[in-house]
Amino acid sequence: WLLFQIIRRRKKEDLVASEANAALKAIESGDELRNVIIRSYMQMLSIAEEEQGIERSDSATPREFERLMTARGIPQAPLHQLTGLFEKVRYGSRPTDSQDERSAIECLSAIRSSANSNKLDPR
Repeated sequence: WLLFQIIRRRKKEDLVASEANAALKAIESGDELRNVIIRSYMQMLSIAEEEQGIERSDSATPREFERLMTARGIPQAPLHQLTGLFEKVRYGSRPTDSQDERSAIECLSAIRSSANSNKLDPR
């Protein structure tokens, strides 16, 4: 059972780390920040649904889903930051700026680091 949990957690966090890394590379290569944020956020939702058995109801807000994901081990502060960026680009009408880019790099880097450092934690 313990070995299964370690392998399952490693796979889940590798996917989260991979998604954060892909988003960081997309930012570095000059992809449109709005698209990178939306794609990354949605992919992390998909990972949570598939790997962690979480289902997002159609009426759940990004903040409600954020709480579910932090309960499953994704760090709260960078996820909160990513959620705020997602809400800004998805629901707001203002364009992104250099502060948004710095914020995206910061939160995605923290998510990637956390996922990589917790690979073998069997909790």
